[in-house]
Amino acid sequence: MQTIASMQAYQIVALIETRVANYFGDRSSPNAPVLVKKGAISLQAQLQDSAQRNPSGVGMSFTSLSDILNFAGVLGNNKLPGLPPGIIDQADGFFRALMGGTQDPKALLDNVTRAIDGISKSMPVNGLAMLPEFIKGQLSIAISAASIFSKLTSPKIPQKIEDAYISYLFDEKGFQTIDGDSIAPPTHLNDFTNAALGGDLKTLKDAFSEKNAIRYVRDLVRLPVEAACDEAYSLNTLIDTAVTSNFPTPADRKDGKAKIIRWMKGFASMAEASVTGAVEEVCSGVGSFQTNQLVAAAAGTFAGTWARKVTQDIFLNEI
Repeated sequence: MQTIASMQAYQIVALIETRVANYFGDRSSPNAPVLVKKGAISLQAQLQDSAQRNPSGVGMSFTSLSDILNFAGVLGNNKLPGLPPGIIDQADGFFRALMGGTQDPKALLDNVTRAIDGISKSMPVNGLAMLPEFIKGQLSIAISAASIFSKLTSPKIPQKIEDAYISYLFDEKGFQTIDGDSIAPPTHLNDFTNAALGGDLKTLKDAFSEKNAIRYVRDLVRLPVEAACDEAYSLNTLIDTAVTSNFPTPADRKDGKAKIIRWMKGFASMAEASVTGAVEEVCSGVGSFQTNQLVAAAAGTFAGTWARKVTQDIFLNEI
């Protein structure tokens, strides 16, 4: 049964995700995420130095993240039963149009799924089959997808997201990320095949992970962000360009690509951990999230994954 507290949680998630999408999507802002360099040697020079195993004097800065999250602390401290005056008005037009002022959970879900259906039906040929049906009824996941579509407008993105869900569900190793991870559904030991056992460690960890709602929510929120940002930022092309420009000798490229991906993965993981932790820590102070951990998990995963993708883009452009 939906309550005022649970509706508040969904509204806060929609607001957080709208702000996150705007923050990470506006690369021209003076407060946009940046790579901070404190050493005299450039990151590119460090990368090309075969004797340098790990980067030094480089990190990521998210200067406006606290501004995105500051309202949630007010909610937690004051324990208000609903959103405080002015909070809804601080979101952009997309959020207001999507969420409206409704306190009716069914109306809220209808608004979100209608937006997803509209995107699906606009696709060529027969539209999308998997995406709209897969997220209907899962409001926190649908809000995340709608937030992505509001900011990343490449016509290929809806199909990329659907393909990511299909890979997650049906491919032997699940969805393959650009830095070598596999996002796969948890399964029981007796579901394994010998081929799956030959997979990488991350795939095996995913396969043995406990089946629970929070795990699925995190996966189903992470997948569309991964797929959409890969397309919007052209990350696969950037990797290929970075390899050939930094390691022009063909014999060096295999090890060079491995080093680039390892460093990119490290920076991206650092960003993801800090942003996910910040969002979920703030959410833990809001009363409505204490009884709706799935919604808090969706918000943290959405923000952390987008931070990961932005960091990958910044890193690859830096080198």
